[in-house]
Amino acid sequence: MQWAWYVEDGVKDLITDNVVLVEGDVELGKGVALVWTPGHTDGNHSLCVNTEDGVWVSSENGVAADSWHPHLSKIPGVKRTAEFFGREVILNSNTLEDSIDQYDSMIKEKALADPNPRDPRYLNVFPSSEMASWRRQWPVVPTFVYEGINCGTVDRPRAGSDRG
Repeated sequence: MQWAWYVEDGVKDLITDNVVLVEGDVELGKGVALVWTPGHTDGNHSLCVNTEDGVWVSSENGVAADSWHPHLSKIPGVKRTAEFFGREVILNSNTLEDSIDQYDSMIKEKALADPNPRDPRYLNVFPSSEMASWRRQWPVVPTFVYEGINCGTVDRPRAGSDRG
């Protein structure tokens, strides 16, 4: 099913000195971690960040808040499908091979995320490619839009410092 996206020799000229292979969950620094969330791909990770607004999880596993909160969805068919099949989350359906892993990963993401400060019915699980809320897509528009987050800065260690 995924042959169209296969890139032969896609890693042929990869400079492996710049690559760090990780397994499982990895703390990147104070308040920042990569959490293993297989399903979308075998090695998929979700970024978790502890902010002033609570813990946020950036994920590739869904396309809108509706994916993690189908019981609140106003997109036609989403809530009804979740109720009919007894699902707590709705997959983005681009993962045919490992859908059970993806489902479990989405539950894990919900367990890690804090309630959203604008609407605590929604957890801070931010889709890495959030569905746009355009009228031309009506009625398939997200019920709730996170609109992005801004927090902190990323500082590179200075040359010669003991930080890396």
